[in-house]
Amino acid sequence: MGVRLIVMMIVSLGALYTIHLLAQDFTKISSGAGRVASTLFGKRDLDDANRRANITDLEIEFEKKIDWNNILSKDPFNCALSLICQLSAGAEKNNNEANQIYEFITHTIEHTKVPKKLSKAYQSGLDFNKNRKNDFIKCYKMFPLCPYSSKTMMKLITLNKFLFG
Repeated sequence: MGVRLIVMMIVSLGALYTIHLLAQDFTKISSGAGRVASTLFGKRDLDDANRRANITDLEIEFEKKIDWNNILSKDPFNCALSLICQLSAGAEKNNNEANQIYEFITHTIEHTKVPKKLSKAYQSGLDFNKNRKNDFIKCYKMFPLCPYSSKTMMKLITLNKFLFG
């Protein structure tokens, strides 16, 4: 009994560390995208269509700098993939940060080359959402090592952002 408890504690600690790394990466991504947008919106001499084209170009350039393989290699429990799957399956639709992550991932997958397992997690979530509305529970079965729901992961990301800026 004591050995099981110790193993469970180690797995939980590892998963929390993974969420911490995911939150740090999200903070870097969101602050970088915010700088890109604020830089462009500050230029008053650009017309609206030109401004949108420039934002897209800068976002694509920013997205290309993200090392998804490195991020996913630091995630042995696949919590990042589980979060992407759950969000694309319709979880946390009322959470603004979750919507930002979903939109960012959607844009990234459409405009840059990402690892296959990231695309698969995203597409699986979309498929789960098509079959039954908001059927994100199937993502738990797809990523059984991650013990957290999207709601819990978003709370941890928000807490990490609050504590560490």
